[in-house]
Amino acid sequence: MPIDFSLSPEQHAVRERARDLARDVLTAAREATHHLATPEQRFVASRPHYRALVQAGLLRRLIPPPLGGEMTSLVDLAIEAEELMAVETSVPLSVFSTGLGLMPLLFFGTGPPSFARSPSMRSGSPPATCSARPATASASSTPHSARPLRS
Repeated sequence: MPIDFSLSPEQHAVRERARDLARDVLTAAREATHHLATPEQRFVASRPHYRALVQAGLLRRLIPPPLGGEMTSLVDLAIEAEELMAVETSVPLSVFSTGLGLMPLLFFGTGPPSFARSPSMRSGSPPATCSARPATASASSTPHSARPLRS
């Protein structure tokens, strides 16, 4: 049985929205961060761009609707991630990491996931995130040595 890998009209819309977001937010993020010498400097410089992605709804799209988010499907999320990461990797990776970090709280927490609907999730000030690595590094780059967090 053949498999159709064509995008649906809805998936084309997701791709276009992500391309627009990448163009509007992440092109500037790359220009603002990649020339900086330290991971700490890049992290601080990336905060306004992180906030812009959260305000545009990216973090809400990582959370399933029953848990207070706006996720439609993992395929849509993969399409969006591909378009964002094609322009700049650090800032979207920080948002995706925040979403991943929230999953145990959302799925296994004891209270209602009301913080997923909180103003901080819309403003770009979620619980915590940090992506401190060389500006040129990605999942497919050559491993690099890092200094230990503790000696």
